[in-house]
Amino acid sequence: MKISNAFPELELQDNVGNVYPLVMPTRGVSEWSGLGLPPIKHWTTRAPYQVGQSHWGYAIQPRVINLVLHSKGCDRAGMYEKTRANAAMLNPMNGPHVLRLITPDLRKYELHNVWVTGGYELSTQDQRTPRRQSSALQLTAYDPIWKWTNSSLDAGETRDAYGRTCVAMGALASEAELTLGFTGPFLLGTTVYTATFTATNDGSWLVKPVITVTGPLEDWSLTNATASKTMYWDGYNISAGETVTVDIPNKSITNGAGTSLTTYLSGDFGTFGLNPGANVINFWGAGGAGAGTAISFCWFVEVLGV
Repeated sequence: MKISNAFPELELQDNVGNVYPLVMPTRGVSEWSGLGLPPIKHWTTRAPYQVGQSHWGYAIQPRVINLVLHSKGCDRAGMYEKTRANAAMLNPMNGPHVLRLITPDLRKYELHNVWVTGGYELSTQDQRTPRRQSSALQLTAYDPIWKWTNSSLDAGETRDAYGRTCVAMGALASEAELTLGFTGPFLLGTTVYTATFTATNDGSWLVKPVITVTGPLEDWSLTNATASKTMYWDGYNISAGETVTVDIPNKSITNGAGTSLTTYLSGDFGTFGLNPGANVINFWGAGGAGAGTAISFCWFVEVLGV
């Protein structure tokens, strides 16, 4: 694929936020591969006397991106200056990188956890002219799903600084327990709180959200009714103004002080996600809620290929 030098379609960002456009005159990419589907591994099994095989699972493998990276200087010294800058950009100490693709319709997609895994060796055969060098470069994205960081927002949604879509729980409805007839779960001698809201995943891939819970709040549960997944919080009272972050992608649960609270959450923590499309989220809380109680979901809109 040929790239117009007038449009910075590819960017590389290092782990401290420095952005390197892969476009002339500083540097440029003339061709690439690996931006469509990532490798997919399938598992099959076969019974005795079975004709063919039965498919029982698949897994997305790391994505390998191959580029041809060019450097051009006004003279030979300038060329070497720019190839040294490229080597510094690709230094593994600056990883993991983010590879960003900007399409002609101004959509922005990112691959995260990207590492330089080969190429850019700059042999004499790579020197096309006295002032220009070109070399193959291999990047591996160990998180192979594209993040669409400027997707359209639905009503009630916001976007955070990372490019994630966010939605907040609405007003809580309170109910004194125990009333007849009642539906579980229920507790004696307390007031429970419920709310229902919708989180719409506009991507083509199941995503795992980061959930922020702000107290006051005692025991609670969150259910994705669309995906039939539930998480339960028990045994730790979140105080007023305290924030607990349930980071499902990174499998961590901490409060603002950095204290790990993973022992207080049970249920479908490891598999809780948002299916493509609308997901109905039900909240249930047992006592302790107040005006400051809040829950929000943030997630990357993810697509398998661009």
